[in-house]
Amino acid sequence: MRTIIIFVSSIFSTDHGKGTNHWLAQRITSVAMLPLTCLFFVFFFINFGSDYDQVRSYFTKPFVNTLTIIFFLVTALHIKQGLEVVIEDYISGKETRKKTKFINTIFCVLIAISSTFSLLSLYFFGN
Repeated sequence: MRTIIIFVSSIFSTDHGKGTNHWLAQRITSVAMLPLTCLFFVFFFINFGSDYDQVRSYFTKPFVNTLTIIFFLVTALHIKQGLEVVIEDYISGKETRKKTKFINTIFCVLIAISSTFSLLSLYFFGN
């Protein structure tokens, strides 16, 4: 339970004074991405070479759509965490670092929102 609380608090924190929490959250998203990435590639290769209507009907299946949404959300979160580490390591100005981390957060949230809305619109309106 403590690990889950640390993970959730680290996701939304922009101050990583406790590097262990950020490190742990990054490892949890890495482990979560392993099976999700494998499944995403399976979905991709099943549909490789198919026409648009076949791919659209495949991604309107609830199981496939849900796992794909989870894949994109976890990937966006992992990108956010990884870029924050790079920003903290290589940008020395405190104000510049704060602005860059904000832009990073906005960028990753936009990725998560756009991919989720795209897949949900395909699920609800794709038939």
